[in-house]
Amino acid sequence: MSRLCAMNAATRARNLTVGVSVRTACDAYADFVHQYLDSYSRWHKDPTKSPLLDGSATSISGQGAKGCSNQTWTGIPSNDQPVIKIPHGQGGGCVTSGPFTNFTVNLGPLVPASKCVRPNPDPSGLGYNPRCLMRDINGFTGEGWLKDDDVVSLLQSDDYQTFWEVLQGGPMGNSFANGFMGVHTAGHFIIGGDPAGDFTASPGDPYFFFHHSSIDRLYWTWQNLKPSERTTALYGPTFIGTPTSPNATLNDTLSMGAAYPGPITIEDASSTMGGPFCYIYI
Repeated sequence: MSRLCAMNAATRARNLTVGVSVRTACDAYADFVHQYLDSYSRWHKDPTKSPLLDGSATSISGQGAKGCSNQTWTGIPSNDQPVIKIPHGQGGGCVTSGPFTNFTVNLGPLVPASKCVRPNPDPSGLGYNPRCLMRDINGFTGEGWLKDDDVVSLLQSDDYQTFWEVLQGGPMGNSFANGFMGVHTAGHFIIGGDPAGDFTASPGDPYFFFHHSSIDRLYWTWQNLKPSERTTALYGPTFIGTPTSPNATLNDTLSMGAAYPGPITIEDASSTMGGPFCYIYI
């Protein structure tokens, strides 16, 4: 599904499945999430100073050890076809502090950003491949696309197509043109490493869920600036990799297998206060 709203719908359904509340009166975890959701620009120069990524006992671990020194940059959208080159940060190896120091990543790589990650034994990338959590956190993408001005520009989008393109890094089929990455992609690649630098396997790093909750919050904010027009606004074909596929409709269904007892229609997943959902951000 090409549309960001489908991605957000998937995040909303996953959150519902695992019982995640964005914020409750006595929920310290929700306070932590809320602190991160409001801080893209606050930590854009050095994400390792964020309480989320500072490597403390209450973080989700921080920088990786120095490593992968033979790789000087990561290419976007891929190392084979780089449109944007993200310079190597201070890490690149296994995380060395915080709760996920000994965390095991099992899936992937599928489209690796790190040239130092062990290849998957299955050509599909879906084989069992246990390894450490690797990060190469740096502020390059934050300084480029996660500043206050970048977020404000996104929220000033007049229609959903513009919102999608500013968020994703350009028009569908021509993303990252003119060296523009967008808030969504930039938020992924402040982490780098493995699996966070692998778009298709990035949920293997716990950071993914904080990032996508923040994207969901930005989408929710944009929707609620003109809720009657934007809550169910659509744009794009059914599949992002197939521009000639039919345009998405509100009646199309999202199926996430074991992740959610669906299917759920796009319309039911478009509002945080509609369908099976009942939450807001503050």
